[in-house]
Amino acid sequence: MKRLSWKYIAGLFDGEGCLDIQISKQNYITPRVRMAMAEPGKEVLEMLANTYGGNIYKRGRSSQNSNWMDSYSWEINGYKRCCYFLRQIVKHLEIKKEQARLILWCENHLKGMNYGRQEDMTSVNEIRKFVRSEMSAMKRDPHRLSETAQENILEMLQSS
Repeated sequence: MKRLSWKYIAGLFDGEGCLDIQISKQNYITPRVRMAMAEPGKEVLEMLANTYGGNIYKRGRSSQNSNWMDSYSWEINGYKRCCYFLRQIVKHLEIKKEQARLILWCENHLKGMNYGRQEDMTSVNEIRKFVRSEMSAMKRDPHRLSETAQENILEMLQSS
């Protein structure tokens, strides 16, 4: 099987990828990396899954248009896999660079924080909402700096 270059993967991820965060079942803040493509791109997604792990999910055809093809998405979860992948491509990203930098920052500052107690859920929900809103803002404005978000998250952590 071919090996894809980091620059190619970064360009593909800039166009077809998605970064977000989740609250796991154990109440940890964790990142998620996803990339979706139409059926002809399935081989590329399989190459990514073979290299970085994760799962491939099939999305059936839309009932809106019978000419549309099935689509597939590749997904990895958790800091270990997501951050390894992002560290390989971050210097080649253009559109999602600041989002990737924010996720890598979260690895050092939010990883392992468990918000399982009820009194902590308010603060984790505020942090999660803030990180999600910053990720969305970075999607609209790719040049929005992740450092500003990092400073605001640290303030939220210190005040909780």
